[in-house]
Amino acid sequence: YIKYNIYHIYLFAKYLGQVRTMAFHRLAHLTRLDLSACQISVIDSGAFDGLVAIQRLFLHGNHLSSISAIDLPPSLHGISVHDNRLVE
Repeated sequence: YIKYNIYHIYLFAKYLGQVRTMAFHRLAHLTRLDLSACQISVIDSGAFDGLVAIQRLFLHGNHLSSISAIDLPPSLHGISVHDNRLVE
């Protein structure tokens, strides 16, 4: 068993397309996650499960049409979602 003590991940402009369920579940110490400009069009339900310390999430510059507030971690203090295809 490996314990992960990663606090920040910057994946700016890396092609991801989709964020799958429990993609970051072993990163309990993560406080900042930058997934901006990664051409993400889908975030699966539960994609951020396990991110109990996350404070900042950067999702701007992707192709998202919706983001479910129910799937966002309660520890989140700020989220950046501009330059997406969000529909009200």
